[in-house]
Amino acid sequence: MDDKTKILQIFEEWIEKDQCQEKEDNKTFLSLIGREHYENYISKLVLYAIINPAEKILLKNLIDEYKKFNPSFRSYEEPLKINDYCTEKYMSGGRADIFVEIEDKNENIITLTLENKIWSSEHETGEGISQTETYSNYIENRYPNGSNVFIYLKPAFNLDTPNSQNFMTMTYGKLKKLMPSTTDYIIKDLKKHIGGYLLKMKFEDVDKFYFENYQAINKLRDSAERNLGNLKEEIIKYLKNDFNKDFNEIEWIPYDKKTEIAQGAIVMEKADKDCSFRIYRKDYWYYYDKMNKDGSYYFYTELLFEDNILSNIICQNVIKKYSDNSIVEKYIKDTEANRIPFKPVARDFYVVDKDVYAPEGEAKILDEEWIDGLKKWASKNLQELFAKWDKEFEKFYNLKDELKWILKALSFVLLK
Repeated sequence: MDDKTKILQIFEEWIEKDQCQEKEDNKTFLSLIGREHYENYISKLVLYAIINPAEKILLKNLIDEYKKFNPSFRSYEEPLKINDYCTEKYMSGGRADIFVEIEDKNENIITLTLENKIWSSEHETGEGISQTETYSNYIENRYPNGSNVFIYLKPAFNLDTPNSQNFMTMTYGKLKKLMPSTTDYIIKDLKKHIGGYLLKMKFEDVDKFYFENYQAINKLRDSAERNLGNLKEEIIKYLKNDFNKDFNEIEWIPYDKKTEIAQGAIVMEKADKDCSFRIYRKDYWYYYDKMNKDGSYYFYTELLFEDNILSNIICQNVIKKYSDNSIVEKYIKDTEANRIPFKPVARDFYVVDKDVYAPEGEAKILDEEWIDGLKKWASKNLQELFAKWDKEFEKFYNLKDELKWILKALSFVLLK
């Protein structure tokens, strides 16, 4: 064993011994419930320490620390008053971990936006840009005259950095130093937890591999997500051209009164974070009876990327009902009696004729042969399933009218 290997071995043994002793002596609330590195829980405790009514020292220290990072940041006058605060603050398609709105003595507004990362790194928001860029744009537009503080909080062992230049990186070690001595048992426990679990970490081989190669891994992950998105768009484009009818796209919602679509026209809906592509007829499939508010349901044909993975792509017919509905229940019961298989997936979903894509031969995922087979399989199945729903729904529609007449007759008899 060479000297370098010996030194590394001794160092690893020292870290392991020191870390085990540290954890044994530093039991905290989060460690007792098994949430040592759970970002949401830690963010709530950090927010508690920031807004602590007895002492706003941490809040002032964070603002002053940001002023060193951004010399153009305007000065403020005490006392500080907190107007608003929350975790998971919605900001243009993303959710910032901590947000606080403050007012100084002269009624000048100061905002604090904090993004907390333990193991994770930045990802894109609904705006198509990074989290920190999204939050910075949102705050600067909403508080153009405010003094805005942006902090990217992370342990030193997380090598990620913020994309937005407005965000100041702060380690948990620095945060602990900015936290004052206190008698508050929650803040004392948080400081103890930071010292025991967020300053250093015993790394296993897989952890070391990730942190030494995290940039390459994140690039591969982003590339895979783009490839999956491109594949979906390619398949949908193919289906539109091959389906022999005109499609009207509505994203997220199955029915939009503001969109001009002809009665009975075919609608394609994106749902479940683009994992589900649903096809149905406007108004013909979807029905809502204002006199009977539990009468809301619709029938659709679906191409589903289950769990957003390529090894489980499904074509199926589905009935979705939003609450208990006597018409739907009777139709399902009658249909089952006629030996058409209905499988309840969840309380409000019934699945029919489910088929999973299984390419023939040895085609590998995303190969040209695999993609070509998927297009043809999806188009053939969706057209056949949709035609079947056309026939089935006619029976359903007749049943609905029949039951409505029965209910009207009963109401008339009862009124008599």
